[in-house]
Amino acid sequence: MTPESCEPPEFSLSSTRAFANFVVHVHGPLDTDTSPRLALRLADLVDGPDDRQVVLDLKRVTVVDFTGFLVLVEARRRLRAAGGDLVLSGPTAGVRRALEAAGLDEAFLITPAWDHPARGGRHTLR
Repeated sequence: MTPESCEPPEFSLSSTRAFANFVVHVHGPLDTDTSPRLALRLADLVDGPDDRQVVLDLKRVTVVDFTGFLVLVEARRRLRAAGGDLVLSGPTAGVRRALEAAGLDEAFLITPAWDHPARGGRHTLR
């Protein structure tokens, strides 16, 4: 085993605007170390001047722990209070099982993986 293989997966966030939705792409683990970064990004969207419809693209999330779930629940609460909503898109099978185990699969709208129409994909939201 090489030293590089012992390091945790890299975490990154990026955002795009598509139609009336903000799409936040999350890559890597959503855990105690990385959840605060997502929380800050989502808070910026909640507090921003634009429409507050947010799609969280989870197709590259490797794992979600309790702190990640707390960020999702709080962001959804704040977005709904501001007249918006949070949609979870394309969770991996492991993340989907974790959402189900936490009872959050009923609380969130969960869609297939986000694929922007400009890339030939389908847009199923709004």
